[in-house]
This record gives sequence, C-alpha cells and structure tokens, in this order.
Amino acid sequence: MKICIRFSLHPRFYGYSYRDEMVADAIYTCLSRGVDKIDPDRPGSNPFSYFTAIAFNCFRGRINSEKKFMETKKRFRENKYNMFEQQEGLQQTQDNPDEE
Repeated sequence: MKICIRFSLHPRFYGYSYRDEMVADAIYTCLSRGVDKIDPDRPGSNPFSYFTAIAFNCFRGRINSEKKFMETKKRFRENKYNMFEQQEGLQQTQDNPDEE
C-alpha cells in the first residue's frame, strides 16, 4: 500500500483528480497478481521494483481510460448542444465581427 500511495505523489501523477482511484486500482492489482509471484528465495528478485512497475502500469491505464471517458462526455455535450441549436434556430455568433 505504501508503494502505491507514495508513488501517486510523484509529480507525474500528483495533479489528477482521480488519484484515489489510481491508487485503489494499483493496490488491488498488486494484491491479486503480485503477491503470489514473488519468490523471496530467488536471488536477484526485487519485489519493490515489481510492485512499482505494477503501480505505474495501473496509473497509466487509469489515466488512459479517464481520457477516453472525458472525450466521450465532450462529444456528447457538443452533440446535444448542436441538436439544441438546430431545434431552437440559433445561429453561431462571432465574438468580434469587426476583425474580418
């Protein structure tokens, strides 16, 4: 848990509003996939780097899925706005028509 939480404070991931979801995904994945694969008797095994890599991949996956979700919401809003514009007979106006 500490690896995932502290890794989320890295400047690369700090600014996201869904950081808690990223941490939750990483913890779940570490527990479900990572714990069984660690062999402490094997020389050269580094469980810290393994869990950090899992956390990084989970963070990246969550960011990509949130981007897709935001783009879908944006397209939906634009579609609805255009439909409303057509139904109400509104025309798009320019901010400053004197610049032409």
